[in-house]
Amino acid sequence: MRAVSTGVVDSGVLPVENVIVGPIDAARAAIADEPGVAIVAETTVEIRLQLLGCPGVALADVRRVASHPAALGQCGRFLARHPDWAIEVAYDTAGAARDLAARGDRSGAAIAGRAAAARYGLAVLADEIADRPDNWTRFVRIVRRDTVDGGAEQQLTPAASPRGR
Repeated sequence: MRAVSTGVVDSGVLPVENVIVGPIDAARAAIADEPGVAIVAETTVEIRLQLLGCPGVALADVRRVASHPAALGQCGRFLARHPDWAIEVAYDTAGAARDLAARGDRSGAAIAGRAAAARYGLAVLADEIADRPDNWTRFVRIVRRDTVDGGAEQQLTPAASPRGR
């Protein structure tokens, strides 16, 4: 948000809603609190989440799981089946995977997508672990308000019911 509002970058993308966890409050608050940015586009993206671990690690070896809070929330049922696992909050899903791979932590795991597994050389320990098979997240593109033609700006619409789509 700061990089866009100060002109360090031309635009940014923020998640604003997920079908399972509902509104992404931090992103919505950041948009509301920054009058210097405008929303110019939105899209909905299908989200597929896997439990990733270092190659050769078995599900039984996992003791800790890291991911972004929204991704952890999207996988609540799966995580509830493993109450002995410590949950660690990460800045983002791909970052959790990157950090796991960098540490070579054989008792850790990350919730992220297949692309992160491929990029960081991790194995899929459990596939499609989100609470719903139709998991999606709505994203908005933001730019500096002073760069927008008045008709191009969009309003952030209210979040749909998590069961509404």
